[in-house]
Amino acid sequence: MKSGHKTLGILLILIGLLSNPWLFSWLFSNDGDITTSAIIGTIVFCELLIVILGVSILILARKSLVNIGLVVISTWLTVAFSVSLDRAYGRHIIPETDNLLFPAFSKAEHYASEFELDVSINNLGFRGPSTRLKKQAKRVVVIGDSFTFGWGVKEHETWIHQLSGQYPNVEFLNLGQGGNHPGDYVRVAKKTIPLLKPDVVFVCVLEGNDLHQLMRLVEFEESGGSIPKSESMHEPANAKIRRYLGLVFPNFTKRFPAKVSIQTRWKKDAENLLSELNELQLAKYNSFNTTIRNDFENGLLNPSMIYESLHHPTMFRLAADTSVELCRKGIIRLHDHLLELKFIAESNGAEPLFINIPNRPYAFPSELEPLSELGFDVSGCDTLDAAFPMTMTSDGLEVPLLNPKFPNTETRVFYRYDGHWNAAGNRIFAEQLIAELDSLPEWKRFLTL
Repeated sequence: MKSGHKTLGILLILIGLLSNPWLFSWLFSNDGDITTSAIIGTIVFCELLIVILGVSILILARKSLVNIGLVVISTWLTVAFSVSLDRAYGRHIIPETDNLLFPAFSKAEHYASEFELDVSINNLGFRGPSTRLKKQAKRVVVIGDSFTFGWGVKEHETWIHQLSGQYPNVEFLNLGQGGNHPGDYVRVAKKTIPLLKPDVVFVCVLEGNDLHQLMRLVEFEESGGSIPKSESMHEPANAKIRRYLGLVFPNFTKRFPAKVSIQTRWKKDAENLLSELNELQLAKYNSFNTTIRNDFENGLLNPSMIYESLHHPTMFRLAADTSVELCRKGIIRLHDHLLELKFIAESNGAEPLFINIPNRPYAFPSELEPLSELGFDVSGCDTLDAAFPMTMTSDGLEVPLLNPKFPNTETRVFYRYDGHWNAAGNRIFAEQLIAELDSLPEWKRFLTL
């Protein structure tokens, strides 16, 4: 037997013995354990094949077996080297990561008729520049929904980014997440505040929408129902491949993720919504103009706008009318959540500050027409004080409340159908909020500490 064949056979036997479930679990599982019997069986089977190949080469020394052995060793060494690079990258190069709101380093793209959006999530799992868990300067955590996140505008156009420019010695962390309501703000606060240890916590409550979501929760609870959950989407083949690659190369796949198409998800949501409409709702939907229907069905319009207009067309009026019993119950629930948020902030050494986010139905009469086109009944909303729930609640909790007002202007500050602030809306809100902050004694004291 040639010495090269003998060496090859011994190497294959060693590789086979190394390729065992214990080594694989240490390399590829999160908790160091592989519990799936099928995976364990597959690993053991492959291990035995490699060992048998090595023994066969030692005994038979056939050229065909030698060639197979060389392929196996080359493949094994390539994978081992690649995995080692991934682990070295994760240990020494990639910054500390966490998935506080979203998967770290994730990316999303969206093409709408009114804007194009590319969103990048930082190393800790929220929108904004990368940062560390341990604060390096004065830190403000901002908790809210999509208006806080800055949906529809680039990161540098968000009102939170503009606060950072005004107060360069303060680090503002954007913990806004679309669809969240005050109950979710509590969940976010419990998870993030003990880790991020901010000095100040901004809690941003959107007029109308946030209270309406709480009203719906109360209604579901009282009826004994459950909140409907969105249907999980079929996993595309490329996403499945990346998920499997993530088991082998977790650091590379985490740091260089594929972009998620929000339009694809919205298009699927639109199909599901249309399939569940009753005759009256379908007739109302068909009365919408062609632009709205085409955008919605092609994933270019937020499905929640159509869903709410078809199921709760008077939501904006009901969420600001304290003569409605459900509204009063929602305010009580809001009070409970804000009280809990105050406790979480203060027990972690942070000062809470509440911010009322102005919404289109109540203070922007020149921009109400698109809501009517979408099927909302907003008559009389401009006479209601949508800030009242926050004013009443914050007074009882003895927490400062800022209520920035948009000045009278002919500038459009909302996207026509999407419902969020455009870049001008973010800029004007930031200017008004800065003016209120600068007149607040607690904020002045914070800046001078």
